[in-house]
Amino acid sequence: MKIKKLILGRINNNTYIISNENSCIVIDPSMEYKKIIGYIKENDLKVEAILITHAHFDHVYSLYELVMDTGAPVYMHEDDFWLYEKSVEKLRTKEVDVQYPLKGGETLELIGEKIEVIHVPGHAEGCVCYIIDDNMFTGDFIFKGSVGRTDLPTSNQQDMNESLKKFTKIDRDLKIFCGHGDNSSYYEEMNNNPFLTGLK
Repeated sequence: MKIKKLILGRINNNTYIISNENSCIVIDPSMEYKKIIGYIKENDLKVEAILITHAHFDHVYSLYELVMDTGAPVYMHEDDFWLYEKSVEKLRTKEVDVQYPLKGGETLELIGEKIEVIHVPGHAEGCVCYIIDDNMFTGDFIFKGSVGRTDLPTSNQQDMNESLKKFTKIDRDLKIFCGHGDNSSYYEEMNNNPFLTGLK
């Protein structure tokens, strides 16, 4: 399994392309679509699925184009459908069907890998993390040394607190791939992230 991280757009979104042989999944197709589809074509990859961590506009920026070009199905938490509609209005693009609404707690089987879905509301109602092998894709839930904002209309501090408590119970040696910024690890965040150290 190979993980390609693309840093895209004016706010440095991380889009991830996870491939296994000639199949791949794309997590959070952001801005600069030509770079996303360019990598896919250059490596002769078939997009098996598109996974959304949450539906803020910068994380679904290129979703329409990617679906139109690849026909890949979309996975998104059902609590973010309304937010996706708002993002589509903001982007002035067209909405795509979400063929696989998520609730959290599912185990998906894609590109020959099992993918755990964890619902972590707080930054947005439908925030999810995806765990693939020993890799955790956190979107804007956990950052290196920080967490996602909770002062937005989509946010709820109490939900974030509960999600952070859920995170502390994972207790696995995971590499963490965030929606913005540098990579980290589960235990690095548990030991150094000020939003988590008091919850142990």
